[in-house]
Amino acid sequence: LLDYATAHSSDLQVLQARGVMSERNLPFAGLCDLLRPVLGHLPGLPGPQQAALGTALAIGPTVRTDRFAICAATLGLLGEAAVRRPVLAVVDDMHWLDAASAQALEFTARRLSHDAVGLVIAVRTDVPSSFDIARMDTMAVTGLNGAAARELLARTGRSIAPAVADRLVSGTGGNPLALLELTGTLTDDELTGLGSLPEPLPVATAVQHAFAHRLDAIDPAARLLLLVAACDATADLATLQRASHRLGLDLADLTSAERVGLVRLKGGAVEFTHPLLPPTAYA
Repeated sequence: LLDYATAHSSDLQVLQARGVMSERNLPFAGLCDLLRPVLGHLPGLPGPQQAALGTALAIGPTVRTDRFAICAATLGLLGEAAVRRPVLAVVDDMHWLDAASAQALEFTARRLSHDAVGLVIAVRTDVPSSFDIARMDTMAVTGLNGAAARELLARTGRSIAPAVADRLVSGTGGNPLALLELTGTLTDDELTGLGSLPEPLPVATAVQHAFAHRLDAIDPAARLLLLVAACDATADLATLQRASHRLGLDLADLTSAERVGLVRLKGGAVEFTHPLLPPTAYA
């Protein structure tokens, strides 16, 4: 979606940045990436704002400053750039952006109504983030619906039985990357229904990586319990309890998995919050 936005913005000046997990503790790293192409407009800012942003981005003398001056300078610099040519600022993986950059962009996002600046941000709501999306226009990106998912599968050129297509859509939650990768790993017999689909469904490496960090955030005992739950298609809580006792575990160990939103204990069953989580836990 972000690629689509930038590809259709040839009449705008496009600025881009991406949060990187390994740089979350580097103040202003993300802001530096985003603003680098428009730093030539820095002289158009008031002196204190110039000095503040120069200090934050390590491109000028170090002066004593505060976060408000840096936030105001970020807003001002984008506004200055937009006077010459409207600006589209695109930030991917905002949840991994360093806190200082996130604060400056959050400040800016709430004050762009009078500038020719568009700000498009992608953020995972299931990952702790310094960026607060409250009071901003948001669009939840969910999986494809059944019709769109089947259209995507048809574009692969593979012959896929309707019942198999339905199983792939339900098993991936309509995640388009997972649908394409999964179709590429299955045999013709499996896709046409002549052979049984593997259970659980295999998960593409890229999709696995997207969910793996959530699994890494829980206790080892909870991860083992999720593996057991992923092996049981019924997700029966009584079955999981008997298995946990044989492994020397306790169902109370699932607390950390519940806390980060991986599972819900509901109606005597362990319910994963996304269809791709069981095969990822299994893999």
